[in-house]
Amino acid sequence: MGIMDSWKQWSQNQWDKWGKKLQPTADQIQEWEIPEGIKPLIAKVSDILIATASMKWMKSFVEDTCSKYDDDFAKKLIAAVVNVFKKEG
Repeated sequence: MGIMDSWKQWSQNQWDKWGKKLQPTADQIQEWEIPEGIKPLIAKVSDILIATASMKWMKSFVEDTCSKYDDDFAKKLIAAVVNVFKKEG
């Protein structure tokens, strides 16, 4: 199984475990009428939460990768993942 297959399976598992349960609430929140003055504050909080979750995942990924693979491969794999984050950001 390749990296992309593993990623797809992991993503599907996350959706099955969390996403399906959270989606109805997210849809409800999207329908709220939020005052314009509050929207920038909500955006900042959202950015902080996303960054925190991303860093927690990245720490787990790095620890797992370093424990399973030799140093050279682990460094290359981590660098590739970091580059994906840079491109997305």
